[in-house]
Amino acid sequence: MFDIGLTELLLLGVVALIVIGPERLPHAARMTGAWIGKIRRTFASLQVELEREVDASEINARLKQEAEGMGLNDIAGELADEIKEATSDMSQLKAELESDNIISSNDTGHADLDEEESIPMDSVTPTSPTK
Repeated sequence: MFDIGLTELLLLGVVALIVIGPERLPHAARMTGAWIGKIRRTFASLQVELEREVDASEINARLKQEAEGMGLNDIAGELADEIKEATSDMSQLKAELESDNIISSNDTGHADLDEEESIPMDSVTPTSPTK
């Protein structure tokens, strides 16, 4: 990593022995080792986290490509258009029923018919049961 040879390490050890002294050198070596270990662990966890984020962004990009390739975005748009059209049709049907006085305009969607009020039979189309 730093390309330090044996002679450089010996020189560094002699300088540390002279500067720090023989009593405090073992403690300083342990502390230096602990700090180096902590820095390595921090870099390792940072690397794992970055790889996880890159993998997540790659997966999201791949999912977007597949969704576009399958036309899911088009299907979602078509489905939204169909829902709007069905809502419009229901509003028109409600307006027609209100104009024919079958339901009242302040009704909440439930048609409660009075005994005197009835639906004309010629407006009802019979349906045959399906099997």
